[in-house]
Amino acid sequence: KMGHYQVLLGSILLASLSLLAGCCELFGLFCPRPDLTVQSLRLEPRPPVEYGQPLEVYADVVNRGGKASGLFRVAFLIDGREFDSVFLESIPPGEMATAHGVLDTAKLRSERYEICVFVDADDDVREKEEGNNLYCESVGPIVPPPEPLFVVTPGGNIQYLEQIDPETGEIIDSLRLKLPHGIERIRSYTIAFSPDGKLYGIDKDRDRLYTINPETGEVKFISRNDGDLRPPGVKDVGTAGMAFDKEGRLFAIDLKNDILYQIDLVTGKGIKVIGSLGIDVKDHGMAVDFETGKLYAVIGKKDGIPDKLLKIDKETGKATVIGSLDLDCEDVAVEFDPVTGRLYTIREGDDLYEVDIKTGKAILLWKDLLIDTAAMAAKWPNRYHYSAPIASEWRWPTDNLSVAQDYGVPNPEAGNKLHTGIDVIDSTVTCPEGAVGGCSAVFAAAAGLVIAVCPDGSACPGFSTTSDNHNMQGVVIIRHILPDERIIYSLYAHLGRIEGDLQVGQLVEVGTPLGTTGVYLRNGRWVSHVHFELKDEALLHNPKGGDACVYDGTSGPCWGYTPGDPDDYGYHDPKDYLK
Repeated sequence: KMGHYQVLLGSILLASLSLLAGCCELFGLFCPRPDLTVQSLRLEPRPPVEYGQPLEVYADVVNRGGKASGLFRVAFLIDGREFDSVFLESIPPGEMATAHGVLDTAKLRSERYEICVFVDADDDVREKEEGNNLYCESVGPIVPPPEPLFVVTPGGNIQYLEQIDPETGEIIDSLRLKLPHGIERIRSYTIAFSPDGKLYGIDKDRDRLYTINPETGEVKFISRNDGDLRPPGVKDVGTAGMAFDKEGRLFAIDLKNDILYQIDLVTGKGIKVIGSLGIDVKDHGMAVDFETGKLYAVIGKKDGIPDKLLKIDKETGKATVIGSLDLDCEDVAVEFDPVTGRLYTIREGDDLYEVDIKTGKAILLWKDLLIDTAAMAAKWPNRYHYSAPIASEWRWPTDNLSVAQDYGVPNPEAGNKLHTGIDVIDSTVTCPEGAVGGCSAVFAAAAGLVIAVCPDGSACPGFSTTSDNHNMQGVVIIRHILPDERIIYSLYAHLGRIEGDLQVGQLVEVGTPLGTTGVYLRNGRWVSHVHFELKDEALLHNPKGGDACVYDGTSGPCWGYTPGDPDDYGYHDPKDYLK
C-alpha cells in the first residue's frame, strides 16, 4: 500500500508542478528557474568505431521543476571543446526530451576522452553558473589504435625491419633482415604493402624488386637481373618511391627521368611508362590514400627549391603541387595511416611528421626516433585485403566446346612443331569472317588473379618479346593457386574484344567473362578460336627452353608451337586439369 501511495503522491507532485508552470505563464507570477538534469548519455555505435565514422551522442534531459518556457540550448563537449549544440523545445516540469549531437571522429586519436553535455536555460553555455547542469562521462578509446609504420634501415652490415607506433614514436618491434646468399646489403629507399598483405621493396643499387617476409625478415628478389626495373624505352632508372593502388597495381616514380611507371609483380620488371610528372624531383617517397586510391608523393629539397607534397594522376603520371612541407630536407619517406587516414613523413631518418594533404604543411609529432629510416610502409586496412581464391574448380574457356586443334599435336604449317595449347570455339556461334570480336565468348577457366590484359594486339611489355604480342592479338593471362599451393597461369589469345571492365589485379571467379574471339592475324589469316594455354610463367612465349625457335632467321623464344614436347618448355596439357 505504501508503494501505491508513493506513486499517487508522485503523480500529484508532477501535476502540481505542471499547474504551477501554467500559472506562471498565464498570470506572469514569479517562477523558479527550470531544474534541468541529464538523466542519461548514450553513444551509438559504442566505441571503438571505425576511424572517421560519425559518433552519435544522445542525452536525455529532464526538467525536475520550475519554469517551462522558451528554448533550452544543449551543448556537447569533448575534453572541454564544444563539438555540437542543439536547441530543445520547451520541456514542461516533470517531462523529458532527448538532445542529439554528432561527433566527427576524423580528428581524434586512440585515447580516452571526456564527453560532456551541458544544458543552460539562459542559452549561453559560456557562462556556466553554479546550478546549471553539466554531465560528463569518460569514454575511450573512441577510435581503434593506428596501425604500426614499418620502416627499413638504409644500409650497413646489418639491416632491420622495424615497427613504429605513430602515436608514441616508440619502436614496438625490430626484425633483422635475412638477405639472399651473396648479397651483403640492399639499399632501399622505398617499400610498400600490396592489398593482399605482401611487403615489397626496391634495391636502388641493383634496380631490382624484392619481397620481405614481415614475420621472418627473409628477403627474396623477384627481378631476375639487375636493371630489370627499367621500363621499355628507358635506359636507366633511379626509383625512390612506389605505391600500390586498390586494384593491386604497383606504381613507381623514377627520379632520373621524372616519370611514373608501372611494375609487374610476377617478373619484377618495369612494364609501362604512365607519363611524365611534369616536375623535376629529388629523392622522394610515394604513398596511396587507402580510402580514395589517390597517389601522393613527397619530394625532397633540390637546388634551393623547397620540399613539396604532390598529388599524382595514376592515369597520366602528371604531378600537381599541393604545397611545401617547410622541412628543408632532401631525403624523405612517406605513408598513410590505414586507420586514421593521416599522412606521415619521416625527415632524413628520425623525425616523424604529420602532413596536411590539403596544404602540404608538416607538423612535428616525434623527434629523434632513435632509428635511421630509409623507407616506410603501412598495411592496407582489412577491408581491402584480398586472398586469391584456390583454383579447385575448372571449366573450358568456351561454352559448347569444339576443339579446333589439340595440345601437343604437330602442325605442318608450323614446320611440324607441336602445339602449346588447345584451340577451342563455341560450336553454336555463327562467325562470318570480318566479325572482329563477334565470335565465341571466352570465360576464365578457374578462379584467380588477372596478371595481364593486352587488347587489340598492342604491346604487352614484360610478357612478350615482340611488339605485336607474338601474333596473338588480344591476350589475357590469369594467375591461379592450385590446392597444393602450386602456381599456374592460364593464357587466352586471339581475343578480338576484351571486356572493358577487366583490369590487371582483378580477382576473377571461374566463368568470369573475359572477352570474345574473332581476329585477323598479321598475315591476314582470319581465326575465330581462342588459343588456350596453361603454363608455369606469365609469358606469351615458352617459360623454359631459351631461344629454341627461329623466326625470320633469328633465334628466339617459341610461342604457339615448340620443336619438342611442350611439357619440356613449361606448358601443361589443359585436359589434365579440365576433365
